[in-house]
Amino acid sequence: MPIAVIELAGHSKNRGRSMQKTIVNGFDITSYAPPPHAEIVSNQSVYIEKRLVGISDFLLSFQIRQFIVARAPYSPLTGKMFLTSRDNHQLGNPAVWLAMALIQQDTMYGTLGEGADLHNPGNVGDDDDGHTRDYGTWENGVDAVFKWLARHKESV
Repeated sequence: MPIAVIELAGHSKNRGRSMQKTIVNGFDITSYAPPPHAEIVSNQSVYIEKRLVGISDFLLSFQIRQFIVARAPYSPLTGKMFLTSRDNHQLGNPAVWLAMALIQQDTMYGTLGEGADLHNPGNVGDDDDGHTRDYGTWENGVDAVFKWLARHKESV
């Protein structure tokens, strides 16, 4: 069974409209990445997981950094940021794959868009009305993604 899957859960009524729930790696990302972005994020999460798991049974900081730098050479993000946030929020490696996919999709690892100027690689707290959030440090910005994931973890 693949680690990242899109699962369409049952419909619920929300203001008279039928809503679908998108689950990737055990996290409900419906409000973070609505379709079609959810499928892109899910596919990217699978790709990242396959590349990093193939290297070692243990996810190491330098492996994450090498992966990031191969795609965004000037990224300020490090593997340690991802692993520290994973551990702080008591999440597993599937959260790392998903966070990396979300961050790659949103800001190409902190190098593109408004998130690159605001220490907000996952655009957490930003909205379509132009409200943005600066987390002050890249560590805090990466941690905001994991904090969001921790709040949206599906119970098994």
